[in-house]
Amino acid sequence: MAITEIPTPGNDFILGDALDNRIDALAGNDTVNGNGGNDTLIGGIGNDQLLGAVGNDTLIGGEGNDLLIGDNIAGAGNDSLNGGAGSDTLNGGLGKDTLAGGTDGDLYSIGSLDTIIIEQANEGNDIVNSFISYTLGANLERLTLVGTANINGIGNELSNSILGNTGNNVLNGLAGIDSINGGDGNDSLAGGTENDILVGGLGVDTLDGGAGNDILDDRNGNDSLIGGSGNDRFTSGLGIDTINGGDGIDHIVESSDFSFALTDDSLLLLHLIFWMRINSTRSRAQH
Repeated sequence: MAITEIPTPGNDFILGDALDNRIDALAGNDTVNGNGGNDTLIGGIGNDQLLGAVGNDTLIGGEGNDLLIGDNIAGAGNDSLNGGAGSDTLNGGLGKDTLAGGTDGDLYSIGSLDTIIIEQANEGNDIVNSFISYTLGANLERLTLVGTANINGIGNELSNSILGNTGNNVLNGLAGIDSINGGDGNDSLAGGTENDILVGGLGVDTLDGGAGNDILDDRNGNDSLIGGSGNDRFTSGLGIDTINGGDGIDHIVESSDFSFALTDDSLLLLHLIFWMRINSTRSRAQH
């Protein structure tokens, strides 16, 4: 017989069977495993852990900070996960899953292009951890690329925070005031239309601020920094870097003992202010 309800208000551990179960854990910090079948798991009030396992499952966290996982290692169902109130963690696994975190800031884990995330406006600061190339959908603020694969990340119209992984990434913030960090690998970063912060990290990187007054920090490697329009600030770290200030009044800070090169376009810019710090001495040249 399928389980329909476990009417206990405490902290429960509930394991379903191979049939289609409906399990309402009620209040308490509960752990519910649907096991086989197409299950409906309801956490209720409390910080719950819901695992759909095999099948096409519906998981509803309810009030509290919940962990919702659609599939186990062997599963690939088409699941529906709804976190409800609280800061929830949602992982649909494989299959065509729909994830809705609900109110407060939620964490989504993405490993399939078929996954759909639904977020409404003003429902907290949400994070997407992605093992694949991913573009942030509406009302999602933060993107972290996970793993070592060469994958890409794109923001949206909001002010985004985008972090690359250890592979070679192409990261684009689009609109909004974005903060983009390439992490390890040879990365290409583009800020977009607002006042953005781009950090290259390790590897040979290309940083393009685009429009706006941007901050470009290369950290390490032989990097290419492009300011675009606006009054930009460049920080050159280890390695030999190429800096193109573009339009506007730009500032360059050399923070190491290493050399760098300016493109011809940069040298022809009017009002370019250059600060260099080498061996604790400071010199200033204005062109």
